[in-house]
Amino acid sequence: MPASPEVNDLILSLILYGLLPLWVLAGFVDYVCHWRTKIHENSGGWESLMHLCMGGQVALPMWLALTCKINVLILLLCFIVLITHEVVAHYDVLYARTARHISVWEVHAHSFLETIPFFITALVVCRNWEAFMQLITLDWAGHMGLELRDEPIGSEVGDRTFVARYFVLVILSGLLPYLEELTRCLRYAHRHGLGLRPHLAPSRATVKLDLSALRLPDVPAAPPPDPPSKPPHEERP
Repeated sequence: MPASPEVNDLILSLILYGLLPLWVLAGFVDYVCHWRTKIHENSGGWESLMHLCMGGQVALPMWLALTCKINVLILLLCFIVLITHEVVAHYDVLYARTARHISVWEVHAHSFLETIPFFITALVVCRNWEAFMQLITLDWAGHMGLELRDEPIGSEVGDRTFVARYFVLVILSGLLPYLEELTRCLRYAHRHGLGLRPHLAPSRATVKLDLSALRLPDVPAAPPPDPPSKPPHEERP
């Protein structure tokens, strides 16, 4: 039985004003944790690129869902992204733990960043049950295109400018900080002649040798040889 309009509005409000801003906030907390552990000096640009990759993975279906009508194509994309995002997130932590310290705050931020997309997708499915049934019954014909919404999302709850405000929030609190992180990592690597994984580069420290310790010990000079003794004088007979 389809949900009542009141329940649909509550679900939409939970997504727009609860989960979506919380996802951006968790991403910013994660960025601060990276900065505190000096990511540019250890795991470097390689991990920073993975952060941008994961953000882009979630951003694509999110913006499509905010601006287009939900259909089989968008739901299919959401499920694919959920799987690929988890694969990259697993490799990200697997790599980072060998290069730098992962604090408790960063672990909590990761838990939000990994689970919020699942919660949002589940709620989107509840609000678009017909499209979900078309997906799982393989009734995809005519439902694999993109169609813009007739009204901006949020109009149901009296908010027609949500997408514009959220776009600004994502740019300021999500995209720009992680671009700064990547730039900082690349500059550090270029300045010190390192690659994308600074912690794997050989140490460039200069070894100073104490040459005084390599001197041979002083050997006392040998005494001068005794002068040759004269043969004894032979007496004449």
